Amino acid sequence: MTGAAPSGATPTGPTPTGPTDRDGRAGGRRLLGALLIYVVLAFLLTGSAWRDPTNRWIGNCCDQEQAMWYLAWLPTALETGQNPLITDRLNAPDGANLMWNTPTTLIAVVAAPLTRTVGPILTYNVVLFAAVVLSGLACYAALRRYAVRPLGPLVGGALYELSPYLASQASIHLNLTNVWAPPLFLILLDELFVRRRHRPELIGIALGVLGAVQLLTFEEILATSAVTGALLVLLMALVVRDRQLIVDATMRGLRALVPGLATFLLLVGLPLGIQFLGPQQIHGRLLPTDFFSTDLLNLVVPGQRELLAPGALTNLWGGASGHDRGAGAYVGLPLLLVLGCIVLTLRRDRRVVIAGGVAVAMFVFSLGPGLRVAGQALHVPLPWLPIGNLPLLEHALPSRLALYMWLAIAALVAIGIDHALAVGGRGAAVRLAAIGAGLLFIVPTPLSSSTAPVPAFFQHWSDQGIASNETILVAPWFTDGAGANPMLWAAVAEARPRLREGFVFVPGRNGRARYGPPPGALGQLMIDLQDTGIRPVLRESDRTAARRELAQQGISVVIVGPMRHYDEMVAMFTDLLGAPPVVTGGVALWRDVPGLLAAMGSPPS
Repeated sequence: MTGAAPSGATPTGPTPTGPTDRDGRAGGRRLLGALLIYVVLAFLLTGSAWRDPTNRWIGNCCDQEQAMWYLAWLPTALETGQNPLITDRLNAPDGANLMWNTPTTLIAVVAAPLTRTVGPILTYNVVLFAAVVLSGLACYAALRRYAVRPLGPLVGGALYELSPYLASQASIHLNLTNVWAPPLFLILLDELFVRRRHRPELIGIALGVLGAVQLLTFEEILATSAVTGALLVLLMALVVRDRQLIVDATMRGLRALVPGLATFLLLVGLPLGIQFLGPQQIHGRLLPTDFFSTDLLNLVVPGQRELLAPGALTNLWGGASGHDRGAGAYVGLPLLLVLGCIVLTLRRDRRVVIAGGVAVAMFVFSLGPGLRVAGQALHVPLPWLPIGNLPLLEHALPSRLALYMWLAIAALVAIGIDHALAVGGRGAAVRLAAIGAGLLFIVPTPLSSSTAPVPAFFQHWSDQGIASNETILVAPWFTDGAGANPMLWAAVAEARPRLREGFVFVPGRNGRARYGPPPGALGQLMIDLQDTGIRPVLRESDRTAARRELAQQGISVVIVGPMRHYDEMVAMFTDLLGAPPVVTGGVALWRDVPGLLAAMGSPPS
């Protein structure tokens, strides 16, 4: 397949080859300049955390504390000879299969020396900052293939880096902020089907390596990248409509397939085996896809992540939370008009037709299986419905497909700027001003930062004398969206405490995903107290059930850390265990729980 024609060329003309510098050092300087610009933009986005980066993290609660635990767990697993993809440090004694979670394994490997040196909070800030920068830089590198002048790709990379998708994800999800792979997949597909400068077998191997890297960073982005890549190739075939070119491209794709798949399975066959054949497998969807879908209004109504986002507008579609269930698809009327003008003006340019088609398709896919408008489900089936029911893709959340819409929009903007510069004169100034005005409306507001007290008890874990096989019950009990501070405390303790709970997907009784173990009688007492602040009046049946739970789960240590209603939680455990705690290192501590239970008479089994 041939690429699209540059402005002024015939529609079947050659694709621009990107940088034409005879001296490679000029291209290197431009890449370095782009890197510095993206570093500055990332700092402006995340600057709040850098005032105290060892204690404050980028964003809010609670996925960041979970990600910090993952960063701490991998070096501990490797040091102690444990499988880093399966852990008994959460959901003890059953443990958890981390391949069903978001462990960002490859990032944890790369960051391990930093994690051990400066701790999980600063490491989290560094790796998230790097993810933002590298995502923009990868997009810049991809877009340089479609523009003669560097300004368009530079702006396109910045747009990708600061897009509503990435800004909303950077506020909560490390795994979803690492989106540098999709532009790299685009580069490889361009080499395979368009430029054809390398043997397809080599491109296939490169795709296999990149696919393995992405799987060990976050599996969902690999799956949705495959969907987007297939759509891209289909659109290319429809636009080119040259039978011989399509046949040749198909043969190249087949020649790349076998070495690519073999490379991929060689690198990640074991992790995939652990996921689908190992313990603690999950059946059914991880999260409800209809809830995590884009609201149609989000296309033109901002969420709270945009700098120009009046509260009255964000409330129209329920996007004030800024959650990834829809906040990443905001384009806004001004930028939509600009994009429409670019597509209309350059409608004979194959690059524009393909990029525009991808952008529209991925927005429609992001709407999920059924249409939602202003928060209301209209029960209108959409194209994602059959795709989202396919194996593996059933776990993908549609709203996150806005990522690929933004990559396509970045390409349109880069091509539009390149065309404007080619026009020159006053026309160029008008076009560039219009593009700049459209982009202004998606500039994100700087992200907030968060902190939580970390008791000295966990900062000096090796001195506490708690054995690695002891099961620990920590208050607060984690519930979805709250109580994740014990994940941070355990991360500071190098993920060595063996926690009964945990912010981690595990199979429930029916194999469906749930966060941590189901709360028994004691867990429910803890949750009720956390939610209400009212210390429960315990009946003897309550005490018996709670003590039986402690005994059956093999819990030997109970810790109450800093939390709301701390005094009430300590009082409840004092009642249950028949003894006051030892207050040390900022926590209330009960050791030898089996001994305390025996002193009160063993609960019936």
